[in-house]
Amino acid sequence: MPRFIDLYLKELKNKREILMKLLSPQDALTLYEVMFPKYWRDLPEAGEFKGEIVAIDSSDATIEHRGGLIIHICRALALSNKGREERELKVTPFYSVDSLSLTVFRNRMREHLEHLLAIKCIEKISEGSVILIDGSLYGRTAHLPKDSEIPGYQDFMLDYVNAYSELFGKAKRKKVLIIGISKDSRSKIYKRVILLEELMKKLEKSLVREEIIRQIVEAWNILWRNPRYALKKIREIREAPPWVKEFFREALSPQPDISLITRFIGKPGYTIPVLLKTPAPALDSLVNAIRRGELEKYIDRSFSYAIRENATVSEKALTILPKILEYPAIITFYYLPKEGDIPLRIDIPAWSLEGDIEHFPRFSILKKFEDEVKRVLDVLSQLYAGPRHYNVLMESVDAKVKLRMTDVLNIYEPILSKELDFLIEHTRDMRRVRYP
Repeated sequence: MPRFIDLYLKELKNKREILMKLLSPQDALTLYEVMFPKYWRDLPEAGEFKGEIVAIDSSDATIEHRGGLIIHICRALALSNKGREERELKVTPFYSVDSLSLTVFRNRMREHLEHLLAIKCIEKISEGSVILIDGSLYGRTAHLPKDSEIPGYQDFMLDYVNAYSELFGKAKRKKVLIIGISKDSRSKIYKRVILLEELMKKLEKSLVREEIIRQIVEAWNILWRNPRYALKKIREIREAPPWVKEFFREALSPQPDISLITRFIGKPGYTIPVLLKTPAPALDSLVNAIRRGELEKYIDRSFSYAIRENATVSEKALTILPKILEYPAIITFYYLPKEGDIPLRIDIPAWSLEGDIEHFPRFSILKKFEDEVKRVLDVLSQLYAGPRHYNVLMESVDAKVKLRMTDVLNIYEPILSKELDFLIEHTRDMRRVRYP
């Protein structure tokens, strides 16, 4: 028997109950069980989209020299249903940092390269085309701009914000629809929005005083940052109806949106779209600094290392950071093409829908806009080819852009050594990979 398999089997037996509970949760979530079907709609008859659809994805890898040098290689690829192909590649060398900082930087760089490539595509495709991006559009608006922790690239997030803002601006002017597709979303935001919607409806129908409602909403708003304190506040509100605690309890359920949809729905369809206004709550400190005229203080505090590297960063940040206020609100919904599939989270800019959304709260259900997501569903259904092929264009670009370690060791590294006339001596970890 291979090493450790006996210990592995022993652990599986010991953890069987926990694993089965997580794989097939049976905890009582009666509110969600009643609510989710109310926000679920059957798929409309699929229409034909005749325009150009461009799918964009990225991949990356690192070469680690034993002297502490890291060479980050990141590449992005765009493929369209009309045969178009566009590429971007960036090499970023720097000295090693902690693993968390490196992981964050690599993720942001992949996204940034996708944005740059999308901008390039918008300049070449015709009006009314569609761009598909792998990931959440809203999640990318929530990255807090600050020092990147990568030596020599501390101001990277300024370039990120600038490109992302430019992408939305150019797409809107040219009427190009940007669609973010997340196939493994861990987001819990949809379930929280509909839970708040139902909570407010029930409070408004009850005889609870407005002051008590205000206190309940205040507790709700801090629930995600400090759940223990929020629950304590609810217990202290003597006039709060007892059923309010049930809303708070289910809101803290660890299951993501896709898990609840799979559990309580399962049939093909989509959720009523939800409005997520920007800037996201994660950027509140930056937004407050801009609106109070204290942006310089924010920059001095958040980009201290970048400023130390280059004093002109302050002026650059003063120009770029206010652009976060130009990020569009995002419409998000979940889409289940066939029974047995994993629900896909879909994000689109709010300006893609016709109608005034200014008067809506920060997080809102958009029932009257349901019909207007049909164009998005037409695009998605056209590229669907079964459970393992949720989007054939995204699948194709993913396969072609993926940067494998064999590519790095056999192609990219020898070219690097030849161009620089320099022998790369790997770190101990990389030697383990190459010579197991």
